[in-house]
Amino acid sequence: MKARLICYTLGKADPTTRSLFKRDLNGYIDTSNNGKYRYKREGLLQKIPHKSIIRSVLLVREKDKNKVTKLLNKYNAEYHIFSISINPNQLKG
Repeated sequence: MKARLICYTLGKADPTTRSLFKRDLNGYIDTSNNGKYRYKREGLLQKIPHKSIIRSVLLVREKDKNKVTKLLNKYNAEYHIFSISINPNQLKG
């Protein structure tokens, strides 16, 4: 199976931008009414099969590459993409 290895960095982005990026990528728990209600907000990685290799390095399917690069472009991240071949069982979904 063809996959893409994506290495990214936000460079010198301010802390607010970094936090918003992490929320869009990984999701978060939203609370309201002084913590009475909790909502799980999904990020991009909950919607696609992936493997997080180390911090700032993702392994995604070939067809999901555009979703990830769109998010990276939204936050002006620098990234490099490498084509690799993997066993389909290596990605969690």
